[in-house]
Amino acid sequence: MNRSHARHALALLLAAVATEAGTEEGLAALKEKDYRKAKEEFTVAAESGDADAQFQLGDLFLKGRGVEKNPRMAAQWYEKAIAQDNKDAGGRLGVLLWEGTGVSKNRKRALDLLRDGVASGSAVAQYELGLLDFRGEKVGLDQGECYELFRKAGEQGHADAQAKVGDALLHGRIGGKESPEEAEEWLRKAALQGHVEAMRDLGRCVTKLRGRREGVEWYRKAALCGDSASQMALCSTLLASPEKSEAYAWYVIMSDPDNSLAEPFGPHERLRKKQAAHAKEMLPKLAEKLDARTVQAGKALAKQYGETIRAAMKEREA
Repeated sequence: MNRSHARHALALLLAAVATEAGTEEGLAALKEKDYRKAKEEFTVAAESGDADAQFQLGDLFLKGRGVEKNPRMAAQWYEKAIAQDNKDAGGRLGVLLWEGTGVSKNRKRALDLLRDGVASGSAVAQYELGLLDFRGEKVGLDQGECYELFRKAGEQGHADAQAKVGDALLHGRIGGKESPEEAEEWLRKAALQGHVEAMRDLGRCVTKLRGRREGVEWYRKAALCGDSASQMALCSTLLASPEKSEAYAWYVIMSDPDNSLAEPFGPHERLRKKQAAHAKEMLPKLAEKLDARTVQAGKALAKQYGETIRAAMKEREA
């Protein structure tokens, strides 16, 4: 090899190393939820041809993280990643094609991409194809096949899939038999990744298995993320316990008519308003039953919790 070829080979090697480093830096920033930095790192790597960076950049555009939400731009980056055989990108683009979001609707190609991704073991494709069936779309799966896809995706660490499997096992949706012990394993995996619905279901699950105390811990985690169903569960659960000041705090939070400290992870808007009306009605009745010190402690705790919830909501919007 002459010097010219050697220099060229070295330049290519250094470029590849820099590109890989950019992708790794982007993933590190993503983990820290520094979406602007992630976007910068992924853009450099993606423009240099890194398929993983192209997929991640597509996700940022799809979810509006670090950039303005733009499904059309997301689809373009997914296409570039697919051209390099990135199956996760095929799973994402498959959903966009199925729904006609950012691209022209093309359900035949959508299913082709999703099934190809499933065949290659992509957790994204497994979850998304299962989710289409779960929502009642006709994709040629039966219930057992749908949950098997969730299970396979969950085994690869997909939090949404883990939550779906856990919920199904908790409520007997797989084989018609409840399995709270196995449900706990799946829900805990998702909850530890910050999945709010899984936290709530884990609260229900461990309450059923081991009692109120551990259940309250998980309800509280979900409630502090703004989950209105968990907030209401804490209202009633803590009211029947010695922790009356915290019960009062959650009634204060739930009584907000605008529900500014709650998000619809589970309950629909009508139910949230019904919960708010119930909490507002309960507050004066509770104040009469509780001593002044407990009420004052409850109000102070509600203020503290409110700040935590607002911070959690702001973080998710970033």
